[in-house]
Amino acid sequence: MLTRKFSATSAIVARTAVKFTTNATVEPATSATDRIIGIYMGVADAVTSDEVEILMFGPSLAVAGGSVGRGARLTVDANSKLVHAVSGDAIIAMAMASASLDDLFEVIVIPSQF
Repeated sequence: MLTRKFSATSAIVARTAVKFTTNATVEPATSATDRIIGIYMGVADAVTSDEVEILMFGPSLAVAGGSVGRGARLTVDANSKLVHAVSGDAIIAMAMASASLDDLFEVIVIPSQF
């Protein structure tokens, strides 16, 4: 498991995906083409300027943005939730369990766009 702390440049919902903004800051990832770096590990939502712990590699819980099957490669939707990826999407994780919209489910964070 690899985690790192960053400063949030905007509100981040707990257990959703983030991307870099500047050197030591992150914000919600809202596009499947973003350079997604990990999952915000907090149990409560973060606000601007909060220090947030981001899981960058390893097992995590995440919020599903729709129906997801076990083993699916995952990217983000416009709400930073994890959804089934299609060709050309940035992959952030693999589903370790099936999930439905807004379920908290287990994933393995394995960023693939680097």
